[in-house]
Amino acid sequence: MLLEVWRVYQPDCPVVAASESLPGVRLSALSSRLCNGRVYGFLYVGRGASSRLVELLRRDARVAEAGVIARKGRGAVISMVMRSTLLMDTLSSSTRVFYFAPVFALDGYEYFVVAHVRKGLPEVKSLLKETGHELKVLQSSELPELPLGRAVLEITRLYRLLSERELCRSSSLEVLIASRSLSEASSATGKSKSQLSRERRRALSSYAKILKSLSSLYKDFCEASEA
Repeated sequence: MLLEVWRVYQPDCPVVAASESLPGVRLSALSSRLCNGRVYGFLYVGRGASSRLVELLRRDARVAEAGVIARKGRGAVISMVMRSTLLMDTLSSSTRVFYFAPVFALDGYEYFVVAHVRKGLPEVKSLLKETGHELKVLQSSELPELPLGRAVLEITRLYRLLSERELCRSSSLEVLIASRSLSEASSATGKSKSQLSRERRRALSSYAKILKSLSSLYKDFCEASEA
């Protein structure tokens, strides 16, 4: 299986058209589903560009619905329903494609992750070229036929572990690692040895969980490669 990153110009995509009118603004694709010729998608964009993006999408005849459904921090989540594009239809109907998803749009191009058989997709690329699309493969990697759902679960678990506060709560971790003893670390940080010991235990516990998650993901890839 090949996992590729594509940069595509789609002449029939309203998101691409909107990104041309918002130079330098990244339109991140959170999710997209294709059903009965329509794409049901969610975009994440900075708050400063959200109103303009919704306006551009609503003015496009290919878009049935568009609106902000949530705001978080400096960004906003936009829900939209639009007509499917030739690229989405072609990839969805190809028997050589395991998985595909848009990642983000920027400056008139949309970036996709596409997983397909090793023989490639010459007919898909030829059709896109004939219909005014521009496609460039930015990255291509060979992967085992690993169930993608399992990989997503492991990566999600790993992301949660990396986000745990225990890893960044203590500013003394670097000193602890570099010191030869708790007494030396205590002198350098001004903290008691018992406090430093607790911080070290919390950090080591988090690191152990991360290593376990990485080992599980690595094992899945190895088993898929040997199958």
